[in-house]
Amino acid sequence: MNRLLAVCILIGIIHMTDTLSLSVRWVGLKVGRVVTASSLFNILVIVSRTANLLQAPMVGKMVDLAIRNHQPLPLLNEFRLIILSSTIGTIIGMFLMPTFVKSFGKLIVSFEREGSIFKLILKLLRPKNIILPVENFVVPSKEIIGRDIFKNIPKKFFFLQLFITGFYTIGVLSSLYAGTIVPQYRVTASQLSGIINGIATVLFMIFVDPSIAVITDQALRDMRPQRDVRSIVIVLAIARLIGTILAQLLIVPCSYLVAIVATKM
Repeated sequence: MNRLLAVCILIGIIHMTDTLSLSVRWVGLKVGRVVTASSLFNILVIVSRTANLLQAPMVGKMVDLAIRNHQPLPLLNEFRLIILSSTIGTIIGMFLMPTFVKSFGKLIVSFEREGSIFKLILKLLRPKNIILPVENFVVPSKEIIGRDIFKNIPKKFFFLQLFITGFYTIGVLSSLYAGTIVPQYRVTASQLSGIINGIATVLFMIFVDPSIAVITDQALRDMRPQRDVRSIVIVLAIARLIGTILAQLLIVPCSYLVAIVATKM
């Protein structure tokens, strides 16, 4: 139970960070420093990657124990709880997004003034600055989600993000669970997670991210209203949330598909 709780917390952190990352370009646009915002956020993403490194062996141990004890069904229930934690992490990320936009904007300006990541970190560690996120807390307003969020945003972004998130959320889990279906091929099955996540990543990098960059650049040059960037952030965040819910439906069929592929290779 302690292991499952730790994995759920780490997965929640990963999805919270990934959700907040959607607003980085919006922050950069607001302060007029889009490139700096993207670069600076890459440092914060280390938190997400570290959490991912920590949870991977824990989930692997859960699978090993399930195979040894011949208990695949309890493992599936645990995986569903892990997927639920990704949904909760996404909700927390969405709730904290206005606060993140305000705080991260100030952080970018401060970084430009300090001129050094090391100096910026020392400044943030000062006792009086530790409570800054609390002082900058912003309660999300229901007016943010208006009827016109799709006005200048292609609806394909919503559906692409939805399915990308759904498959990305269960990419590793479905491959690991496939190992309990065909335990004799569990190593092969676990290696297939890279294909599922790889396809999701390629779809995002080719069809979603470049288009977001174009919209941001157009807003930066006043070729379209800046609210379009905010709208696409909201659209993608909502799609991420629904995608994590969709993952609950995808995990079993994807696991059996991975098991079939593993036995045929």
